[in-house]
Amino acid sequence: MPPNLNVYLLIRHRNFEMINQFIADCVDRLASENRGDEEIRMLPLSVTAEDEWEPSLTLTNVVQRGLSYPRRAFLVYLKPNNPEFAYVILGFTVDDQLIFGLAIDDAGQKLENLIRAKALLEDIGLRYQAYLGLILVEMPPPLSEHEFRESPISRHAEYFIQFDLQQ
Repeated sequence: MPPNLNVYLLIRHRNFEMINQFIADCVDRLASENRGDEEIRMLPLSVTAEDEWEPSLTLTNVVQRGLSYPRRAFLVYLKPNNPEFAYVILGFTVDDQLIFGLAIDDAGQKLENLIRAKALLEDIGLRYQAYLGLILVEMPPPLSEHEFRESPISRHAEYFIQFDLQQ
């Protein structure tokens, strides 16, 4: 399987409306709703604790869990509604933000794949009022703003953008 370019957005609005819009636009809801026996790996609330696991149950449950208190950091991989994407990522950060991600095939690691990923990043970044965007190669998203800003120095980072939300 060729590598994927993972296009990630960091969004300050951790709310139902924003998540629901992203799911409606990018996720095959029917194929993603029943999570079966999948579990969610949650980062611990304290630095001394170990990761915790909870049943994923349904996509509806995942969204409710992501919005409940105390806020927890975790990721879920979902089936896309567009065959252009390998998968969709919905993430909840340790600093109470959202990550929306789309993975595109980087077959042949051609320049046009990166150009397509950059265009996608900028388009969806504006649509969802993201303030940071990042393209990584075969890497999960950072789970905090600090880690997001540090990612461009990684050998896996292809592109980083800070959106101008004043426009």
